[in-house]
Amino acid sequence: MASKTDVENALVAIVDTLIYPAGDTGASACGVPARIYRGAPSSVTLDADLAAGVAHVTVYEQAGFTRLNPNGYMEGDIPDPVACTLTATVSGAEITIGGTPAVGQLVGFMVGNAAYAYAVAAGDTLATIARQLAGMIGLLPITTQDGAAITDSGGHSLFSVSTGVAAGAVITITTTLPIVARAAMAGSSLTIARRQDQGFAVTVWAPSPSARDAVADYIDAQLAGVRFLTMPDTTGARLLWRGDVSNDMTGVDGLWKRSLSYTVTYLSTAATTAPPMLFGTLNETAANPSGATLATNNRVG
Repeated sequence: MASKTDVENALVAIVDTLIYPAGDTGASACGVPARIYRGAPSSVTLDADLAAGVAHVTVYEQAGFTRLNPNGYMEGDIPDPVACTLTATVSGAEITIGGTPAVGQLVGFMVGNAAYAYAVAAGDTLATIARQLAGMIGLLPITTQDGAAITDSGGHSLFSVSTGVAAGAVITITTTLPIVARAAMAGSSLTIARRQDQGFAVTVWAPSPSARDAVADYIDAQLAGVRFLTMPDTTGARLLWRGDVSNDMTGVDGLWKRSLSYTVTYLSTAATTAPPMLFGTLNETAANPSGATLATNNRVG
């Protein structure tokens, strides 16, 4: 979930990158050295830096500029797709488990209408996954695992798991029924609970009017092309310019100030996880115009 802290950190990061594109040890792109940070400056540090010709750029929220966005009561889900790195393929009587195992993945196969699935655990390899799946098909008891071979109590081979194949582990099934194999990854999404607008100030504290304008003009021009800030939860926060005010700090020698004001619209979200489904049953019912049922068909796949 994004917060005001996340927005401030994002603004600090982007301003720092704009002023120091080669890193903080490089030259300032606006010609004036500057410190960029959240919050108000320390008077001791600010005075010392101003005397040395160093400007400060601060980022902080503006009191009184908070409101619920007009769309704030609208809820919705933002899918966050995650690629599955595990594969399960069928060629003839062979099921090949390939790719890279990862916790949260589900892999399985279906023989006829009987489905078997295994949730990948920490430390699993392609071979251990294949052995787990092979042992689920119901031809038990399995009393011997001789290397990669799985046999029944009579010593008859039920499945052949090849761990020496570079492409993955192979399960061989002798059957006249159709075989389907699949792998999937648990899905996730972000539920939008609230949208809010918050005002933020990007303020330049400079040792001279020319230094103030050099830093502020550069930031203003560069941020004009930024539409969204990326939040830690991967959502985008809308950045809108709202104002530009200069203050020569009457009564304070050697300090010139200018504040760029922005409204940022960001989301309050909650993460949810959806388990993967490899196989399912689809119930189909056909009816005539009078509403009478003509046929019902259950499909598994």
